[in-house]
Amino acid sequence: MGKRNVAAVLIAVMLMLLCACGKGTMYIQGTGATKEELGDQASWQESLGEGCEQYSYQVSTDDSVDDMVLRVYALQDGQWDKRAELGRVEDLKPGSHRFSMAFDRLPAGIYVSTNGFGNTYKPELSEDISDMEGCSLIARSRMDIVPGKEIPLVVECYGMGASENDCDLSDFFAPENLAVRDYPYVYAVTIYFE
Repeated sequence: MGKRNVAAVLIAVMLMLLCACGKGTMYIQGTGATKEELGDQASWQESLGEGCEQYSYQVSTDDSVDDMVLRVYALQDGQWDKRAELGRVEDLKPGSHRFSMAFDRLPAGIYVSTNGFGNTYKPELSEDISDMEGCSLIARSRMDIVPGKEIPLVVECYGMGASENDCDLSDFFAPENLAVRDYPYVYAVTIYFE
């Protein structure tokens, strides 16, 4: 094989590798947040109050996903019970997106702002957890987006001895791990792409 043929084959292989690197670049990354990033402050303050935490995320998608939605769950009898869908974006365009969450404790509600549009989930009957110990695990690192698979952003537990050492964000996929700890209240927030 001549030098030109070898060079052509090497260039073709390099181009294929570069194209392959472009695939799988969909991700979600925690970025921190400011109140200004949360959109309509009147709605946020009315529903959740001044003292809540804010979390902001950058999302990068390609044309393999069309929709994005955040879901709120409560653990009931060892299974996740979906309570709300928030921040839904349909006909998601490939590229960069941003969304933010604000909450104090999930049983009191959560505010979500996606690309400047916000909505709130507030339970009909808020559980009284004011005297309970609690822990929140919040995703902050970069995570790959897999269409059709939920990505846990928050797992929150309330009860005697609730500790961040007792649970993990991956426990969303194994709710039995949380159920055996006998916490009276366990919640999760996920993001889902399809």
